Amino acid sequence: MANITIKDKNNKILKSFPINIGKKLISQLKDNNIEVNSACNIGICGACMFNIESGKENIIKNFKGEPGFPLGDEELMSCIAGVKNEETNIVLKNIY
Repeated sequence: MANITIKDKNNKILKSFPINIGKKLISQLKDNNIEVNSACNIGICGACMFNIESGKENIIKNFKGEPGFPLGDEELMSCIAGVKNEETNIVLKNIY
């Protein structure tokens, strides 16, 4: 199973936990008591954005939809992103 580590905007590790490759990231973050800003939940507003610190090659940015604006290589919207590899470690940093 894939593992994810979440950091706050000040680089403090909030939590590390296993994640499922068949679910959107935002659902799994909220299930693990990670506070995630969200508004539209369809990839338009950008409220749920994270910076990708490691593991970007194993993230599907458009797992459940297309982003409403261009994302940088190191950015994702957790409401539409997913993970494509069970044998990976991902580190995300909250930008808000």
